[in-house]
Amino acid sequence: MSGIGPWELLIIGAILCALVGVPVLVVVVLLVLFKKKQCGQGIGTGTMRAALPALVFLGGFWALSVGVSAAGAETGEAKETPEKVLAEMKKELGDGFQYRAVRCFAAASDADPASFDRIAHFTLGDCYDAYEKQFFKTRPAQVYRVYLFKDDASYRKHAKELFGSVPDTPFGYYLDSRRALVMNIATGGGTLVHEMFHALVRVDFPDIPAWANEGLGSLFEQCHVTDEGLVGLVNWRLPILQDAIRKNELPTLRKIMTVDDAAFYAARAGNYAGARYFMMYLQENRRLVDFYAKFRDNFKKDRTGVRFAEEVLGRKLEEVEPDWRKWVMGLKR
Repeated sequence: MSGIGPWELLIIGAILCALVGVPVLVVVVLLVLFKKKQCGQGIGTGTMRAALPALVFLGGFWALSVGVSAAGAETGEAKETPEKVLAEMKKELGDGFQYRAVRCFAAASDADPASFDRIAHFTLGDCYDAYEKQFFKTRPAQVYRVYLFKDDASYRKHAKELFGSVPDTPFGYYLDSRRALVMNIATGGGTLVHEMFHALVRVDFPDIPAWANEGLGSLFEQCHVTDEGLVGLVNWRLPILQDAIRKNELPTLRKIMTVDDAAFYAARAGNYAGARYFMMYLQENRRLVDFYAKFRDNFKKDRTGVRFAEEVLGRKLEEVEPDWRKWVMGLKR
């Protein structure tokens, strides 16, 4: 230690500053000087004069690194807010739209003001609160754009202009790459509630498989809000499911829950309906919220969800299936 000169001190200090991010050069210098003292070498003006260039250089090095970090923080992208996103949407859409920030959503609509008010309050507001209360423990940090177009013509025109393609669904969709919910609101608000689930669940349960994602999203296509949260109701998918059961064309619950995502989507209608009404069955047995939490929190133990469905129902799926099918056939639209 007694052989360390000022330039060795400079190198050591620079390395430590870069690694630790604090002015450790002071500690290094003090240690060197203390060691000299212990070895009987006086800390005279010569020693201090030799250390001075290293001290000045390292002090400047540290100040510069702090300044660069601060400048990066100041010039980096500001935190996204609904208000900031609304300003961007106004540039996209112009004055023919109304704009509103609701929870984590920046919403724009060319529908009549009363319809927009109702959707903003009851769908974006109340349904978001219900989703959070029932299911989601992780809040989104990002803002979602919500485009509520008044009719099919406006929906298709603006979707093409904004995103470069004409929609393949008349109802609406969620575009994950743009964090955008794009809706033909003339068809009702059910698709919006469905797509809201897809958007929000990617933050709370990013690995959720397709059958559970679509089962829960479609469950709330038709719903009402209670003090406990959302309650899914019988909807247009019921006749599809009942017809598949009558014709013995419906896959088993285990099959629906264990196929990969591509296979689930390939058999779209039957799988969607089966997944939706299995989620409704869990809801009717007051096991839905418990199932979702178990599945999300223990996903690595079973990536299909079969284990957790069996746990909350207390039976194997093969034992549940006959009761579930009988229950489905007894439902009325």
